[in-house]
Amino acid sequence: MIGLSRSAGWFLAVCVFVLCSAWVADAGVVAEMVRYTKGSAKREKFRILMSENKLKFDEQGGGVETIFNLNTGEIIYVDVAGKTYTQVRLVDFVKYMKERTGKIGKELEAQLSQLPPEKRAQIEEMMKAQGQSLPGSEFQPINIKVKDTGVTDTIAGYKAQKFEIYEDGKLHEELWISREDVFKKEFDMKKLSGFFKDFRRLGTGRPQTEGDKMLDDVYGSGFPLKTVTYMPMGGVMVEEVSKITKAGLAESEFLPPKGYRRVPMEQMMGGLGR
Repeated sequence: MIGLSRSAGWFLAVCVFVLCSAWVADAGVVAEMVRYTKGSAKREKFRILMSENKLKFDEQGGGVETIFNLNTGEIIYVDVAGKTYTQVRLVDFVKYMKERTGKIGKELEAQLSQLPPEKRAQIEEMMKAQGQSLPGSEFQPINIKVKDTGVTDTIAGYKAQKFEIYEDGKLHEELWISREDVFKKEFDMKKLSGFFKDFRRLGTGRPQTEGDKMLDDVYGSGFPLKTVTYMPMGGVMVEEVSKITKAGLAESEFLPPKGYRRVPMEQMMGGLGR
């Protein structure tokens, strides 16, 4: 199964496209990103290629490329090692992932029912600590609060403002949002925010709350250049823009590579998890 990044991390990478498109109408842009855990010297680097509402995520050192076409609402997953790809609409992908999550939950519930009570209780406590809902239980709304700290910083050459996201009273995430006018000239951020809203909800299964709407407003107001995520089991994950450069990008960069074989979405999702 594809390992999705934290929700804000996905949105941060997508929004770099908008930042760049304001500079030059027809030229492509390459954004260099870095992902790391605080306290660790390890750095994961990846690139985002962007042109005319199309984005390509290139996980350097990995075998997967992901392409988003905001014009058509489609996603392309490319398995470079296997020379295969799948191409689906976002709505179909979200539906598939929700159905798959539900199926996995039922399978886990069946397995837990076979365990001794003390062992089941141990696993359930571990799941709660990770912020996961227990199989068979109703999804409970999370109390989300958004705090505008008023703190600013310059990231990748642009001024960004820090917001803190709290879940049930605990600090969950920091978002550094850029609201400079130059970023708003070429793109409707609210439309982009809506397009990726389902990704941020993916896997939670919980109903939308007033706090979720506040968070949507923050995403729709500007460009997240950096996210800091406080993991439920400890550790702090950071994703941020490190450098942005202009580059001429061909249309073929945002299409499946020639000679690659198209496979069903179900096959691709399972194959990439091995």
